[in-house]
Amino acid sequence: MDNRVKITVARCGIACEACIFFICKECSGCEMENTQITRCLIFNCAKEKNINFCMQCPEYPCKLMVGLSRAYCPVHSEIKSSLKNQHPYPQNEPLPIYPVAS
Repeated sequence: MDNRVKITVARCGIACEACIFFICKECSGCEMENTQITRCLIFNCAKEKNINFCMQCPEYPCKLMVGLSRAYCPVHSEIKSSLKNQHPYPQNEPLPIYPVAS
């Protein structure tokens, strides 16, 4: 039996599954969200350098990566501001817990 879990990881290294908006399907993840409109400087930089993840770059960590937090994500920020008074996950349901491969 294959116990591996598929995790969507943004080019900056943030796991999309850690984001409530990705879990609730408000966000499609870094790759999809930046395909139509490039919103993220980090995504754009990695794309221009033809790398999948910042950690593959010889300049890593660069000034774009220093102090990076999930709050940086432009898509996350846009969704959060558009849902100001709405809770993106049903109040009466617990957050999902995903198994981790050992």
